[in-house]
Formats: sequence, C-alpha cells, structure tokens
Amino acid sequence: MKRWIGKYLIVIGVFHAILTFVFFREGLLSILNEGIWNSVSGYEDRALSFWFMAAGFFTIVLGILVDWVELEYGRLPISLGYSLLVLALVIIVALPASGGWLLLPPAVFLIMKK
Repeated sequence: MKRWIGKYLIVIGVFHAILTFVFFREGLLSILNEGIWNSVSGYEDRALSFWFMAAGFFTIVLGILVDWVELEYGRLPISLGYSLLVLALVIIVALPASGGWLLLPPAVFLIMKK
C-alpha cells in the first residue's frame, strides 16, 4: 500500500501555516514589528497567531517523521492511530468548526489497518 499518512499530515500542516497569514495576519505583523524576541507574552492576538502557526509547523514535522517511519519500517504503530484519534476528538469537541476533522481519516485508517 502506498505511503500517504505522512504526506497527508504535511499537507494539513502547510495549509494550517498558510491560514495563519489569512486569519491571524495582524498578530503576526505585530510580533514582527516588535522584533520577535519576547513579543508574544501578554498579547492574546499574538499568542493565538503564534500557536496557530506553531501547530502547523508541528504537524509538518510530525508528517515528515511519519513518512520516514513508514518508508523505513513499512508500517506505523497502532498507538499513532489511537493518539491521532484522541487528538482529533479533543479538537473537535473543543472547536467543532475546526480542522480537527482532518485528523480522523489517518487515525481511523491506522486503527482499522491493524
């Protein structure tokens, strides 16, 4: 079977990072205008934009790792499926109108594959 889960997570992460510039541009510009160093603490809009972008980059890094594991070992641990499922459910419950739903396909696939 083709490797797709890591690539899928990378695409989600890239999309998430790009959306930071769409929805949180003001917060990012504010951080850049302050010189970045220690410019987030105490500012809700800056913190939101920072963590939104960080989540995107983290998802990219996770996708790269997942793709490598799948390439090197040919399979992924079922614990990854359950972890993605729990993460997806927490995000969906807290923010139903979010991208948390996008984590369900790889989670369910990994669990069903075993």
